[in-house]
Amino acid sequence: MLTFWKRQERKEMNKMKEISAIEESHICLEGEEGKGYLMGDPITCTDPFSSNPGEIFRFCQKEYGKCTSSIYVDAKKGVKRIGWVFRRKEKYTDCDKWYIHEVWITLLEKEDTVIRKQHFFDLGRRI
Repeated sequence: MLTFWKRQERKEMNKMKEISAIEESHICLEGEEGKGYLMGDPITCTDPFSSNPGEIFRFCQKEYGKCTSSIYVDAKKGVKRIGWVFRRKEKYTDCDKWYIHEVWITLLEKEDTVIRKQHFFDLGRRI
């Protein structure tokens, strides 16, 4: 009976947390040193096709190649795994050289928020 309640708890927790956005960062790795260059700004998809991490992972594997590692961040309660790193070898469009195309996929519960603070100048009684 205890196992049933634990399963129910897990189901409820999974229902509460949904993926509302996915962030992609594309990186070009060149040469033996593996120098990385960011290819444009990170792209945030605010309407993902699925909120199931497994489905998103399999789609990214087909789209971006082999998963080489996970992405982690420090959290209040230890370390949190938030995404994956995918790699594949690609050819430049303008020459015959190859490079490694790396894509960092980060899953977000909510879109990033930016708090803006205005710093007004006080004119006082100068006018």
